[in-house]
Amino acid sequence: MTPDFKISQPVATQLHWVGEGHKTFFLPDGVSISCPGKVSVGTSFTAANWLVKASEMQQLLVNYDECGDFSALTLELLYL
Repeated sequence: MTPDFKISQPVATQLHWVGEGHKTFFLPDGVSISCPGKVSVGTSFTAANWLVKASEMQQLLVNYDECGDFSALTLELLYL
């Protein structure tokens, strides 16, 4: 989705990124979700990423604070 709320057409892809101790689920339309077996307190991890087009990927980063509480969700826009 673009900043002006336009939804792009999905791009076929073969994403393969594996975090140690993560389970990765590949969904239709170029979306993959990575779930750690255990969340480390005070660190972030990539929760999901998807290709908007061949040269543009977006990903969500999730962060938990030093008490183990959810503290942030960040959307990253990556371009080639």
